[in-house]
Amino acid sequence: MRDAAYELQPPAQRAVLHAHALEIIEQAFADDDTALDAQALELANHAAAAGEPRGPFGARECEWLMRAAKFAHNKWRVAEAAALYARAAGHPAIDGAERMRAIGAQGMALVELGHMHAAIEVLEQSADRADVSEEVLRPLCYACRNIGRLDDALRYARRLVTAAEVGGNAERLALALDAEAMALFAMNRTADALPVAQAACAHAAASGNASVHGGIMANLGVVQTRACANTDVIATLRVALAILEVTPDRRTTAAVRRNLADRMRVAGPSHEAVHECTRALHEMRALGDRRGEAMALLTLGGLYDELGDPVVAIEILRQSMDRLRETGDMGILSFAQATLARALRNSGRADEARPAALEALTLAQSSGSGPGVAFSALVLGDIAREARCWRDAAEWYRRAHKGYQAISDYERAAVMLAEAAHAMLHAGDDAENICSQAAEAMRAHAPKALQRYEDKWRAARAKS
Repeated sequence: MRDAAYELQPPAQRAVLHAHALEIIEQAFADDDTALDAQALELANHAAAAGEPRGPFGARECEWLMRAAKFAHNKWRVAEAAALYARAAGHPAIDGAERMRAIGAQGMALVELGHMHAAIEVLEQSADRADVSEEVLRPLCYACRNIGRLDDALRYARRLVTAAEVGGNAERLALALDAEAMALFAMNRTADALPVAQAACAHAAASGNASVHGGIMANLGVVQTRACANTDVIATLRVALAILEVTPDRRTTAAVRRNLADRMRVAGPSHEAVHECTRALHEMRALGDRRGEAMALLTLGGLYDELGDPVVAIEILRQSMDRLRETGDMGILSFAQATLARALRNSGRADEARPAALEALTLAQSSGSGPGVAFSALVLGDIAREARCWRDAAEWYRRAHKGYQAISDYERAAVMLAEAAHAMLHAGDDAENICSQAAEAMRAHAPKALQRYEDKWRAARAKS
């Protein structure tokens, strides 16, 4: 009856009724910002129906759209937030500065969903404008880095640094230097990245913002992974976690806790790593961050697999994949699928492992995930090696080598070339040329592993 009565109203009368509803709701919750934020989308819709977009109600619609988008984002309804930010950014009544904020926030939401190409498409429409904001450049830098457009990532990061240096704001400069350091790190320019990351950390400490300081210190730990011992990386992440634990930033705290568990896993899977990752998982669940929950489950599943319990790992990894499908992050889903394939292999279910790994590769290729492509090929190489299909193993390891080279992970690329050489020797093929190439790559990027592989090659030659 209500809907029928509504449809009977002439359009002009309906607009008056929406204007009344807008005023009544605003007045009813005038003293309660939290309640207003919860009603923000309804208020935006009333404003949209109350008058012309370029009229006085248009500006009010933009205001409520931005509040509704932020409210959805804070509740981890990220896809909804991205759509609302897009609606605000395209509104004819929005002013220039607010439009930049909306575009930047939309891009960041798309990044959080794992939709890197979509984020770049949105953000680059404004990237060359003279009045482009840091809110646009920061997620653009991150997205470019994640799809391998490293020169662009560095260019955008340096524009951020130039803009931040003008204002002299320590927090802005810290965030800009952090973006530059991570771009340099992705380009495998660790010697250049480390001093920039240290400078970012110093400015973050000077800013007085503990959340920014802890997050940037955690990124310093990431850069240290190629420059320092793993124990030093773990020590840096522990300091970052201690800084963050006294802040209200639960999301960054949980993310760093998961990163810490991941580094402990590199040192050798341990029950302490499982404990930290489980805590991160509970924190992400309490926040309602489904993607964060999926990432914690992915790390936890890998840990259980490496601790010799692949059956538990398989169940955890399937939960991770369910969450990733919800968020639409196909790139990370491909990585989770490949990890599942490895756990299936370790549980003796080789007949299921290979199709799962091939599916992971297809997912990675369709989503443009360089890390997913490389890791899927690695797992397929391991499966072929275990089945003594040496030529297949060599081919998959070569593909993994190319995949890791494409994302500038030269240490893993060198190891994959060494594995390809090992498989070729077992197959009885002439592998001396590839052994020389692998040895040269390992001297440059993985010197600690070179002796181990030279021993493996020697044994394989003797056996063949």
